[in-house]
Amino acid sequence: MTGLKKPTATAPKIHRTSEVWGSPLHMKSFNLDNLKPFYADAPSESTLPNAALCLAENMTYTTRETKRTFAEFTRLRSATQTLERLPEPGESIQAILRGDYSLFDTLAAIVELAGQPIDHLHVVTLSMSDRNVDRLDQWATEGKIHDLKIIVSCYHAAADKKIFDHASEVCARHGFQILPMRSHAKMLAVAFGDQRITCESSANLRSCRNVENLVLYADPGLYEWHTAWMNDLLERGAHK
Repeated sequence: MTGLKKPTATAPKIHRTSEVWGSPLHMKSFNLDNLKPFYADAPSESTLPNAALCLAENMTYTTRETKRTFAEFTRLRSATQTLERLPEPGESIQAILRGDYSLFDTLAAIVELAGQPIDHLHVVTLSMSDRNVDRLDQWATEGKIHDLKIIVSCYHAAADKKIFDHASEVCARHGFQILPMRSHAKMLAVAFGDQRITCESSANLRSCRNVENLVLYADPGLYEWHTAWMNDLLERGAHK
C-alpha cells in the first residue's frame, strides 16, 4: 500500500520550559505553597462546646394524617399568602421552596397566622443571621413570643461567633435558652393556645438560594415527641 506511513514506536518529544507564558501549553506557573484552605480559620469541632453531646438513641415516630395539602412557595407572594392557613388537626401541609424562602419566612407566617402570642417556640437550625436574631428580639419585646429555645450547630457558633454572641445576648435578656451542639437538623415546634404545630424542613433559618422542602404538621403527639428530645439535649447541654 502507498500513501500510508508506517507507525513507529518512537515516543513523542516532551518540551519542557520555564517560561511563564508563551510555552507550548500556554500555562501560567504558580507556587502551590501560597494556596490556603477555604476554611483555613475553621475551628476543630472536637474542641467546640457540647461537641460530644448527642441523642441517647435513634428515634422514630409514626403519624397518621387524615389530609395532606401541597404548596409551592415563591417570592411572588409572601409566605403568609402562600401558606394561607395553618394545618388543621390531623392534617399535614407539604411544601417546596424554590430558593426564595428561608425557614424563618415560614416561622414569620406561623406567628402571623396564629393570631395570638406563641407560648412556646423551639427552633433547631444549622445557622442563623443577625436579621433572624433581631426579629426574634422584636417579637419577644412585643410579647409575640413568651418562651424560646434554640439549638444551633456548634460549628456556626464558632465560625459565626459574632452572630451567635448576639443571639446569646438576646436570649439571656429575655430569659430564653440557646444551645450550640453538633446538629444538622432544621425544624420548628410551635405551641399557642391548644394548637401544636411542627415544621420539619431541609432549610436553615437564614436565607439560602436552594430548592428546599418542608412539612407542617398539626399533631400534638408529634409536637410532644420532638420537644421531648430537644428539651433533653437542652437540659444536658446547659451544664457543658
